Amino acid sequence: MPADGATVTDRIDLLLARLAARPRLSRRRLVSRSVIAIVLIVAAVGGQLLVGLGASLVVSRIAAAAEGDTYAYVGDVMTARIQAARDTAVDLAETTASAVDLLGASASDREIGLLLLERVQHADGVSAMAVALADGRSCTVVELDDGYLVRGFFADDDGELRGIMVAHDRDGRELPGTMHAEVADDVRGRAWYAAAVASSEAVWVEPDLSPTVTDARGGSGDGAAVVARTENGRTVVLVELDADWMAATLAQVPLEAPATVFLLRDDGTVLAGSPHARVRMRLAGARLDRELTAEDLGLSGLPLEAVAAGRDAVTAVDERVVFQRALGGADAAPWILWVEARPDALAPGISQTTGLVLRIVAAAAVVAAAAGVAVHWLRQDMGRLSAEARLDPLTGLTNRNAHERAAKALLRAARRSGRTAVVVAMDLDGFKALNDTYGHAAGDAALVATARALRGAVRTDDVVSRLGGDEFVCALVIGTPGSAAATAERLREAIIAGVEDDPSVPMAVGVTAGCAVAAACGHDLARTQEAADQALIAGKARGKGRAYSA
Repeated sequence: MPADGATVTDRIDLLLARLAARPRLSRRRLVSRSVIAIVLIVAAVGGQLLVGLGASLVVSRIAAAAEGDTYAYVGDVMTARIQAARDTAVDLAETTASAVDLLGASASDREIGLLLLERVQHADGVSAMAVALADGRSCTVVELDDGYLVRGFFADDDGELRGIMVAHDRDGRELPGTMHAEVADDVRGRAWYAAAVASSEAVWVEPDLSPTVTDARGGSGDGAAVVARTENGRTVVLVELDADWMAATLAQVPLEAPATVFLLRDDGTVLAGSPHARVRMRLAGARLDRELTAEDLGLSGLPLEAVAAGRDAVTAVDERVVFQRALGGADAAPWILWVEARPDALAPGISQTTGLVLRIVAAAAVVAAAAGVAVHWLRQDMGRLSAEARLDPLTGLTNRNAHERAAKALLRAARRSGRTAVVVAMDLDGFKALNDTYGHAAGDAALVATARALRGAVRTDDVVSRLGGDEFVCALVIGTPGSAAATAERLREAIIAGVEDDPSVPMAVGVTAGCAVAAACGHDLARTQEAADQALIAGKARGKGRAYSA
């Protein structure tokens, strides 16, 4: 209460009376202005709340859509990484088989052993390689913790197989006193050799490490292996991927919280697991003492046969989310990617967006602006994930996974508009010699220069892709069907000039190209690309360094 004894109400009445006495501001006008002010305040607050609620609904819908897309992004990124490892192993097996075959029947055991040793030393993620010849000779190189073990079985003067085993240090030097004789082992009776001989393509098989080597490495028995043979069937090569390296690859899931990741065969047996998964694998392996299956590990989710048929699956299991995807294609038995994580880990930006939505209701203007920033960041994150899944990390070109979708769209657009579309397949002549002579850095520089030259030689609407190794494909729109060969030749010459102008490429490489017109193949991408590939293969047999038409 004021010191003079007047109440607050009295003072308000006095103030209103004085205001009412002013000639220019009547009580009626005062009330009118107060009502208007209150209405404006209510309208402003109500408008802010309505804007906040509207923004909440918009952001919630965007978040829900992003949550569904994030599962696919995780699968795309992991698919690209695993497929790159598969392609590298297949390429190593095929090129090594060709290299051994070129040495001929007179190749010594030392020549073959040193060739395999050098390949295992420099190949990322490879724990062992074996070469088997049709006459029974064979050689195996296995990486150990402190070096390498080389085992060879070769015919002696009497034509009988004799075996030797010798250890090498990490630098590949032979360790004195480690050589000793081995009981002859004819690998032609092994399952992987039979699988390679029976197929004209590379085949994925179970690892075939001997018990001695497995004990020495302390491995858990998981891992994957691929075999390939030469076209004449004289040479078969086995490449085994290191289980620890595969675990590290699977650990690179683009999530903000730890996830458990397994790689399974379509029959349910376990190929590999992330570090978290391998703990579970070792416990189960010690108990069962056999090859583990998804059932042994209690893996839940959609039945594997349904996933292997091409369905992505997202299943909620006990406050966890299980994501499954089939990897591989018609040329290889599918592998199943199995990822288990918390829902907020599989969609790392969604929980942040939900928190912002709640703040929008409490402070509409501020939280709406923050939600807009959050959605912008979320889209940037998804854009980066999408780019990783669509683009080749070395060259920045469209990768194998995204090429089919982009090229099909281009062929459809060309068919609707009546324009001519052509597919050009190219690879680099002498690329292996460049890699072998100057190392992988020089080879990578040649690939980057090739990509730069191709991008500069086509329009922005055309599709330029690197499918793997030194294989490049362009899908583009041209003037007339008769200009397809000229277009392929122009691209070929652009690559040669681009590589020659790059100072980081120490030697020249050639280019052979094959092209096919989409209209001649019914605008079907698979048929058109197959025709271009066949033109390239047949052309190389006639003479490299030219462009050929289907």
